[in-house]
Amino acid sequence: MSPEWQAVLGMGTALLVTPILALGSLRSGLFTDSKSAGHEWRKPRSQAVALVGGAAVLVGLAATGVSLPWAALCAAFLLGALDDLWPLPAAFKLLGQVGAGWLLAHEMGYEGMESALAVLLAVAAQNAMNTWDHADGLCAGLAGFALPPVLAGPFLGFLPWNLLLLRKDKESSGPGVPWAYLGDAGSHLAGILMVWYEPARPLLLLPLLDLARVAWLRILAGERFWVGDRRHLGHRLLDVGLVPKLAALLALMPCLPLLAVDRMGLKVAGLACTALMVGLLWVAAPPQDDSQAHENDEM
Repeated sequence: MSPEWQAVLGMGTALLVTPILALGSLRSGLFTDSKSAGHEWRKPRSQAVALVGGAAVLVGLAATGVSLPWAALCAAFLLGALDDLWPLPAAFKLLGQVGAGWLLAHEMGYEGMESALAVLLAVAAQNAMNTWDHADGLCAGLAGFALPPVLAGPFLGFLPWNLLLLRKDKESSGPGVPWAYLGDAGSHLAGILMVWYEPARPLLLLPLLDLARVAWLRILAGERFWVGDRRHLGHRLLDVGLVPKLAALLALMPCLPLLAVDRMGLKVAGLACTALMVGLLWVAAPPQDDSQAHENDEM
C-alpha cells in the first residue's frame, strides 16, 4: 500500500472510530471529562466530553500498518489512559513518562549518553504536548502540522470531532461542546511520535515555550508549577473573545517558520522567528485573573 493510501486509511479510521468511542464513553460515563464541578473557572462548559481521542488515534495508527515504536507508544497511551481515569500523583506520572522514554530510546537503537538524552527529550515532549492540549485543536493540530502524512492522518481524522463537529450546548448559546478530547492518552502519544520522527522535534519549541513560561509564572506567584490554571497561550486567546477555531489557528501560527527548515542556518532562523511570534501573541492577549489553582489539574 502506498504511503498516501496509508495516510488516508489512518485518517478515515480515526474519523469513523472517534464518534463511536465518544458515544460509548458518554453513555457509560467512563473516560469522560466531567462537567467540571468546582473547576468552572478553568473549564467553562456545561457538558461532559469523552476522553477518547487517544484511543481513536492509536487505532488509526495501527490501521496504517507502518512500523512504529509500539512498545513506547503503548506505554505512553496506558499511562495517559490511567491519568484520564484517575488523576495520578505527579511523581508516578513522571516515572511512567521516563519508562515510555526509555522504551522509545531502546526501540530507536540509542545507547549511552544518546539514550539518556532521548529519554529526557521524550519526558519533556510528553509533558509539553500534554500541557499544550489545554484548548480545542491545539495538540492534534500541532501533531498534524509536524508529523508526516501517514502519522498525521489519525490526528487530523480526530480533529473535526474536537473542533468542528460540535454538540449543541443545552445550557448556553455558545459555539457548542466537542464530542471528544485527546485526553492524556492522546497527548502522550503525540509527544512520543514528535520525538520518534526527528524532523518534528523543532516544533516542540512552541509547547515547550508555553510550558516554561507558565511554570515560571506559577513559581513567581508562589504556586506549585505542576498545578493547572488558565495562563496558557490558548487560554489567553480564548479569554479575549476568540472562538476556538480562530484561537487554535493563531496559536499554531508560530509553527509556520519551522515547517520547511532543512539546513542549520534556516533552523536557527526558524527557531528565533517562532520565539518572536509566540512573544507577540502573548503580549497581544492580556492575562486574566488566574490566581486560583487546583492540585489535581494538569499543567
